[in-house]
Amino acid sequence: MTEEVLKLYLPGFIVVFIWIAFFWRSFRKFSGIYKNFSAEYKISYNRFKRINILYRGILIIFFIMITVFAFIPKLYKWFFPIDQLNHPAINVTGFLILKIALVWVLVAQIILDREIHKYSRDVESLAAMEMVYSAEKNFLRGLIVMFIGMFVTLSNVISIMLVIFGVIVYFKPLLLKNINKTSCFLW
Repeated sequence: MTEEVLKLYLPGFIVVFIWIAFFWRSFRKFSGIYKNFSAEYKISYNRFKRINILYRGILIIFFIMITVFAFIPKLYKWFFPIDQLNHPAINVTGFLILKIALVWVLVAQIILDREIHKYSRDVESLAAMEMVYSAEKNFLRGLIVMFIGMFVTLSNVISIMLVIFGVIVYFKPLLLKNINKTSCFLW
């Protein structure tokens, strides 16, 4: 996939991805996927606030990166592109990863809707709350896959740093739990 083709497809992709990932309620209304919004109101669930602000920041930086890449290519050098990775086969692979991430996030949003609906019927259920948490983690995994796809497609130093940062933020609770378990041996 050449740079010219990427300049056409990536802006549309990022707009659709952000629409599905962060403006899910309006996407559901427009597409007719699911019309019952009472479950989210019943338990006062806000999807946008449940996503870590760091992920939102990374996605905004990727949005800016795509905008600069597509519309202001002379400024794209500020993202320190890796020219050795700018190959059509690598770009096709990256765009395939982006498509997988889009489907992943779409399915994760539908599963999250289902789990929120179950949880709204039995608010006292710890198992239902854990299923909502699991569905949220699945959504975050889709974001990580999208970040990886962005790096493979637009290979530059800033995007690899964003991918590493996103993975660290995702695994931070697990890392902290393991550090706390082993910290007694360090003293």
